[in-house]
Formats: sequence, structure tokens, C-alpha cells
Amino acid sequence: MMNFRLARPATLIDITGIPGLRGIRRSENGWVSIGATTTHAEVERSALLVEALPLLPRAMRSVAHRAIRNRGTLGGSLAHADPAAEWPALCIASSAVIEVVGPAGVRQVAAVDFFKGTFWTDLEEGEIIASVRFPAWQPRAPWWFDEISRRRGDFAIAGIVAVMAQPACSDGALPSRVVLFGIEDVPKVLGIDLVQLAGNGLRHEDCERAAALALHEISPRGDLHASAEYRNGLARALLERSFQALRERLGDGGGDAR
Repeated sequence: MMNFRLARPATLIDITGIPGLRGIRRSENGWVSIGATTTHAEVERSALLVEALPLLPRAMRSVAHRAIRNRGTLGGSLAHADPAAEWPALCIASSAVIEVVGPAGVRQVAAVDFFKGTFWTDLEEGEIIASVRFPAWQPRAPWWFDEISRRRGDFAIAGIVAVMAQPACSDGALPSRVVLFGIEDVPKVLGIDLVQLAGNGLRHEDCERAAALALHEISPRGDLHASAEYRNGLARALLERSFQALRERLGDGGGDAR
């Protein structure tokens, strides 16, 4: 925000040295918790996440450049709430729960309810993000991540996260979800039932119909990087790629994607 000249704070407090805000842990009930000051690079290199939530390490390769991934944090990205950022969409697609701490105590906010607009979240005065909890996936659950940018490392003009998974822990539900980001002011959850499509073999005609209906749900924004019409075309292309990739993943037994 300071880089964009949108904030000029009189005082800066570095919270990255607080031990309780950093680290990646897996609980007995299958949930994975990532501390807010955990860097993108730590997520990218985590063997635990490669096993439990492989989408996250893979997506980190698309976050900016190595120097930024070494310093940038999960909590910082979520609190910033840039429409083109990967983390908000990843959290929403993964049914994550964001733990917020402030003067009034601790509260849990579903990721899908956390983002209100460009650079605008559910955080209240004096609150910070402490951690993010993710329900673990079943092994080999199909997923897909993709984004389009002008150059490698640039902010995404448009991106997509598709997850087709069932709950892997008794107290958490991980529904199938398709989320577009960079298209609107907040990540957009599309009304696409991947499980139903998969039940019919992700047939091309069914996927085309689902994509056409989904495109009526979005209201692409236009800016200096791309017009609304161009983003609408990118959304269609990303949906087509996702369906093709998931079709291949299912035919291969699920598992890793790009």
C-alpha cells in the first residue's frame, strides 16, 4: 500500500519476528495450519504441503519472483487483498478458514467471506491475520491452477483455481470449486458443479455448456492492463484449459497438475 502511495503510516511494526505467527503444521484431525508470516518460498518448499495440499506449493511458483517469494508472506498477501493476487483465490478454492486476532480476541472467518473489494477485507481496526487453516485433501484429488500475465512474474491479468476433492477429515468439508481471480474486484466462485461434470466424464459438450453459463455470472473489470472484453475472453480460455486438464487428471487417476 505504501508503494502505491495509498498509505502513509507514521509508525511501522514488524510482526515477522513473532514465533507463533510462523510455520506450517498438520493437526490430528487432518487440518493444515499455515502461520501468517510464513513466506511464499516456505510454502513452495514444504514437503508437508506437497503431500497434503499440493496445489499450494505449485501455485507459489507463479507468485512474482524469487526475491519477493523469499520475503512476501501469506498473511501480507491476504490482508492486501489485491484482485490479481494468487493467495485469496487459493484460500477460497481450498475452503480455508482465516484466523484473525485483535483487541476483542480471536475470530474465525471463512475465506469466501473475508474479501470485500479491492484492498478491502473483513479486518477491523487493530486486527491482524494470525494463521490460515486448510482442510486436507484426499490423496490424488484432481486440481488445476493457471494464470495469464504479460510477463512471467507480473501480476495476473486473469487466473483460475479449480479443485475437485472430497473431505479428508471428519470436521471439515472441502467442496469442489472453480474460482476465477483478476477478473473482478474479489475472487469469483463460479456455479460449476465439477463433481457432476466428472460423473459424466467431463464431456466436451457438458463443459462448454457449463462455461457458457459461468461467463454470465462474471462482470469483468477493465483497467490499463486489459479491457473487460479481453478479460472475458481470458476467462473462457482458462475454463477450457481447466476442463481439459481435469479430464486428463481423472483419466490418470487424479493427482498433480501444472
